[in-house]
Amino acid sequence: KPTVDKAIHYYIGYAKQLHYAWEEALYEYKLYRNTLSQKDDFAKIKEVNKKIKECESGQKLMDEPIRVWIDNLGPEINGKYPEYAGVISADESLIIYTSRRAGSTGEKTINGMFMEDIYISEKVDGKWNPAHSISDRINTDHHDATVGLSNDGQILYTYYDSGKNKGDLFQSTRQPDGWSKLEDLGKNINNKDTWETGASLSFDKKTLYFVSNRDGGQGERDIWFSNWNEEKERWGEAKNLGPTINTEYDEVGIFAHPDGKTFYFSSGGHDAMGGFDIFKATRNEDGTFNTPINIGFPVNTPDDDVHFVMAGNGRHGYYSSFKEEGYGEKDIYLI
Repeated sequence: KPTVDKAIHYYIGYAKQLHYAWEEALYEYKLYRNTLSQKDDFAKIKEVNKKIKECESGQKLMDEPIRVWIDNLGPEINGKYPEYAGVISADESLIIYTSRRAGSTGEKTINGMFMEDIYISEKVDGKWNPAHSISDRINTDHHDATVGLSNDGQILYTYYDSGKNKGDLFQSTRQPDGWSKLEDLGKNINNKDTWETGASLSFDKKTLYFVSNRDGGQGERDIWFSNWNEEKERWGEAKNLGPTINTEYDEVGIFAHPDGKTFYFSSGGHDAMGGFDIFKATRNEDGTFNTPINIGFPVNTPDDDVHFVMAGNGRHGYYSSFKEEGYGEKDIYLI
């Protein structure tokens, strides 16, 4: 019964898109668009036009795949619950990530899922040790998630949501007796009325790039930056990274490479092939950015591909992806 609801073509198109059936998806999306009123359905027309653009991008990216191998990090890191937002030291000896698994601090659940906790594993003789909770100084019975790690592995940035604010950024430093208690990054980074969800520290530790939905951006969640004020010993006023990077859609998961000029981030805009895709952007000497480049298929898929970080040697990347062959929900993969 094709007339049961005109939106049926939209959802069939989406199902086809998720299975890389680009031509069939385009056919369904265009059927759906033809049922919409130019006067009354502006938002729906905009949404389906975006889906059509994603399919066109997906076709092009699949025609020119990049030459990579993608491997699941294995059962020491991943399990049947969601694992994501992995951050690594530049030498790849340490990985810290977020999971919503059983055994979380407080064992609280929300919408049927455990609260986020942070886990850590170290590599010994080329293999990851079984991951364990990072520290009771960091994990609470609320949401605690990884967002960034300094290249030397000594400063960890986390997201903490107590349910009172909308979620803020904190830091912990590695000390001889373990990780320190969390320290608020200050009012120029955090705001009780906004949501801060990602961070990456520059190699020289003088600039913090972070994700926020504060006013003054290009869309809902944008990438911002703040410079360290040596005199006042705090982060300075936040500035938007600008429209070359940020779009009207969400940008998340910023990672500043140790070379100081290469940036990776995930976006629902630009020429994404569906959900969040990972993009690479290069900063010029004058501080401007070149147009972001989709890093390509098969790393990017029609579903969410986020939280990409790069090893110091430039040969390995790590990211979170939702793949049918995974251990369960999102897993962390080595590229």
